[in-house]
Amino acid sequence: MKNPVKLILLFIIPIFILIGCGDDLFLNTDKNTAEDSFNDITFLHDHFYTTNYDLSGHSGAQIDLFEIAPDGVLSDRYELDYNGLGYVSMTNDGTDLYLLPRFNWFMIKLTNVGEQYPLLPLPYDDDDPDWSASTFCYNSDVDSLFVLFQNRNYPDQYRGVYLAPDNPGIEGSKVNITFDFLDNTQYGCYAMTYRNNKYYLLAVRIDGTDILISTDEYLTPISTTDITDYTVTGLDFYAGSDSLFFSYRDRRVSFFMEMD
Repeated sequence: MKNPVKLILLFIIPIFILIGCGDDLFLNTDKNTAEDSFNDITFLHDHFYTTNYDLSGHSGAQIDLFEIAPDGVLSDRYELDYNGLGYVSMTNDGTDLYLLPRFNWFMIKLTNVGEQYPLLPLPYDDDDPDWSASTFCYNSDVDSLFVLFQNRNYPDQYRGVYLAPDNPGIEGSKVNITFDFLDNTQYGCYAMTYRNNKYYLLAVRIDGTDILISTDEYLTPISTTDITDYTVTGLDFYAGSDSLFFSYRDRRVSFFMEMD
């Protein structure tokens, strides 16, 4: 007669195996990026770079690095080992690319062909934990990344922090500003770049209008420009010129206007 305990174990163990492996058995790793929007852009080595906004909910590598010529034509793309990052700001230090997933506590550093460095942690203050990274850019005049944090409890309050590209976990000088004319629900200020002692920010005003804000080095607004195309997603200047380009949800990168 067969041992009934063994029979029960023979029946139960495969069930546990199936349950334990269930998540892996049914993971969807299909990669369907054709309808993903473009995120923020940055200009490096004669090309714009951006990533796709992954909306799939799928596992595995779902995000690509896109290399785009100034005329808007796709030159190349490189697969990245990430998914589900949400909206991603992008900048560069003249050599490498930096990606900042919004409201996260790390940055991603890449070569311009998508090779990945170790993740870079952002500074975190246990005594003042209510700030999340909203966007960032590279300030070439001081060779520093400038990260714009937003206060989660008082979302019209922002704090710009200078960080060394090779050691962003250590804070440099800070700039505090209140943007009481910006949306304080989910948009606010979402992208920025730097040129000629000015910061240029993409943001959403309280009335829902997308705007371009130019500020001084202390983030004090100098001017605002309404953007009629609400599908804008990012910005950067072309090749050190005053020509400002935007990226859009429909995967366009095109000239917006000349800035003084």
